[in-house]
Parts: sequence; structure tokens; C-alpha cells
Amino acid sequence: MPATVVLTFRNLFKNVRTPMLVIASVAQPLVWLVMFSQTFRGLADTPLLRGLGYRSYLAFLLPGMMVLAVLFTALQSGLAMVSDIDSGMLDKLRVSPINRLSILLGRVLADAVTMLAQGAVVLVAGTLMGARVETGWLGTFGMLASVTLLGVAWASLANLIALRSGNAELTMVAGIFLALPALFLSPAFLPLRFQPDWVQTVARFNPASYVIGVGQALMSIGNDWGQDARMLAGYRRAFAPARNRRRLPRGDPLKESIDRDATFPTSSALGYPAGSALSTTPPGERAATAEEPPVVAGAAVRRGVGAQTEL
Repeated sequence: MPATVVLTFRNLFKNVRTPMLVIASVAQPLVWLVMFSQTFRGLADTPLLRGLGYRSYLAFLLPGMMVLAVLFTALQSGLAMVSDIDSGMLDKLRVSPINRLSILLGRVLADAVTMLAQGAVVLVAGTLMGARVETGWLGTFGMLASVTLLGVAWASLANLIALRSGNAELTMVAGIFLALPALFLSPAFLPLRFQPDWVQTVARFNPASYVIGVGQALMSIGNDWGQDARMLAGYRRAFAPARNRRRLPRGDPLKESIDRDATFPTSSALGYPAGSALSTTPPGERAATAEEPPVVAGAAVRRGVGAQTEL
């Protein structure tokens, strides 16, 4: 079985063993969905949204909450990577005979499965509250796919921060610092044309803005191929940091292990005779460090003559 598949199931089982992390990343979007959809429900009856083709504020808000769910899961992906670094699991994987890219792919694919399930849960909750996908099943699948791809890109960024820092606190702060502005500097709560000019400028460089826009169109208006092309361009920007940085930090554990073995003193240097239980030298060989002084031929002859005289 390929290493990527094995690591994917390993990370999925790890998520299942800690279900509160998965539930917590879905609970907040669901709470926000209920609160904001009821608070701003009257906007659907105004020309503000009616003129753009949106008939329900719940349907307008739903894609943004799906994006929020995957952004929180992406943050947890970075924290899980830090956990593997601290426990030494990452070093064990790196010295094993597998491709290093499989380590990251196993993590991100497991996150993709989790994000797909979480997006489906939020979408089902919105449907039960009264929202309808005007584009049918194709629009539903397209919305789930686009949200999941955004989550994969965000998880790759979170893993990059985790690998570079190796610090859980820094990864969490950076993840929250990036996730919340990505949500609020987008059309998640209000169409961009009714927001300040500087927000519209920032939203052009925000990948989440394009995914949310596509989801809102699929929910209420219909597919817009121009918006789809802009979304794909946003994915390209999102994946750029992970594509340019593929090296893992902290040196090479295999090389460090070889260097430690090379500097470790041999048994002969410690004074153990060749062939003993504590020696690493074969019995038939002399230790390289146990050199004897050279014997002069004349001295050997004189010692032999002296021995015969005594006899």
C-alpha cells in the first residue's frame, strides 16, 4: 500500500480519536449561521440583495460559514503537525524509506476528507433551516469541491508555518490572524459593492473571497464562468507558498545519526581486547588503534642469544 494512503488513514484515525476537535471546528460556524441569519434576515427583503438576485440571507450567508469551518480545520492541521514534531513522529517518518512529499500529502488528504465532511454538515444544517441550492446537485458538488480545495490550500499554509516555526502557540496565532480577516474581508456577510473601497481592493487578493462568491452564486443565482476563472486564479495564489517551499526544517536526522556514529569511540579505543564480549573488532583482526612498537631485527637476535646463554 502506498505510503501516502497509509499516512492518510493514520491521520484520519487520529482525528477520530479526538472527535472534540472536529466537532469544535463545526460548532462555531453553525452558531454563527443561526445567529447572523436571524439577525440580518430582514436584508433579504431590501433592494440591497433583491437587486442582485439573492432571495434569502440564509442562502447568502451559508457559503461563508462553510469556508469558516474549513479554515478552522486547516488551523488544526498545523497544530497536529507541531504535535508530530514535538513527539518525534516526524523524525521517524523522515528517516523511513518513503518519499518526504508523502508525509505532507498524507496530512493534507486526511484534512481534505475531514473538510469535505464538515462542509457537508454545515450545508445540510442550512438546508434544514430553509436554504435551497438553486443549481441542484451539480451546484452542491461544485460548492463542496471549491470549499474543500480552499481548505487544502489553507492547510498547506498552516503546515508550512508549523514546519518553519515548530511552535504550537505561534502556529495558532498565525492561523487565527489569517483566518478571521480572510472571512471578514470578503462578501461573506455583505456584497462587496456595498463595502468600503479598501475592503474591495483587499478582497481581490483574498482567495476565500472568490470561493464564497462562487458559492453564493450557486446557491441563489446560477453558475458564473467568469467567477469560476477568478476562483481558480485565487487558488493559484493560495498554493504558491506551499509550492515554493518543499524542504523540511531541522536538518537531516539520518545524516545526524551517521555523524554521531562516526564520532562515537570504538571498543579498541576504550581498551577492550579484540574478540572480547565488549569488543566490536573480529577476533582474527587487530584493532587499528592498538599498534605495537616495531621490533628491530638485531635486538631480537641479541635477545635470542642471551636466552640460549642462560640455558
